[in-house]
Amino acid sequence: KIFGLKEDWLIIEDLQALGLKPEDIKYVILTHCDFDHAGGLLMKTDETLKSTFPEAKYIIQKREWEDVKNPNKRSKHTFWSINFEGIEESGNLTLIDGNHELLPGIKLQYTGGHNRGHQIVWIESNGQTAIHLGDLLPTHVHFNPLWVMAYDNYPLEVIELKEKYEKAGIEMEAWFLFYHDPFLRACRFNEKGEVIEKIG
Repeated sequence: KIFGLKEDWLIIEDLQALGLKPEDIKYVILTHCDFDHAGGLLMKTDETLKSTFPEAKYIIQKREWEDVKNPNKRSKHTFWSINFEGIEESGNLTLIDGNHELLPGIKLQYTGGHNRGHQIVWIESNGQTAIHLGDLLPTHVHFNPLWVMAYDNYPLEVIELKEKYEKAGIEMEAWFLFYHDPFLRACRFNEKGEVIEKIG
């Protein structure tokens, strides 16, 4: 209630526009389990909650899932139980502990920082690299390592992690992918943190 959000998403329609059905989705990677990242895992059908993607594995760090199951005073406001009811019983939940190669070219790396169980995603395809830093780098304007969010549970860790992974990504000429950025879906930075190529 403090975030002023309503339930309003069109994930099924968006998939249909791409010629996909929910059953076609085989993996859902969660960088972490805050409501704005985990919303949509379940949908209401006949007054019951069922997995939105019945054939998918929901890939979550074990530490993050432990915190979902035992939230503290701060995290209980961001881990919404409605996003997770019945997930363990559904058979969709896949917990990993640390770094993990999900598929050739898709690697998950445990970081902590924003949340205790936060992870990032590295993607390699056709000679190019992309990195999704989740909420370590929510938008391109957060590139400055000192610009952390009030939502970060471990802001000093976030500063160090941003410095490390931004440097690595720039050296690899990687695309940085964003979830929260209202202007860019992805971009590449130079050493000064300037955007040199972008996808809006």
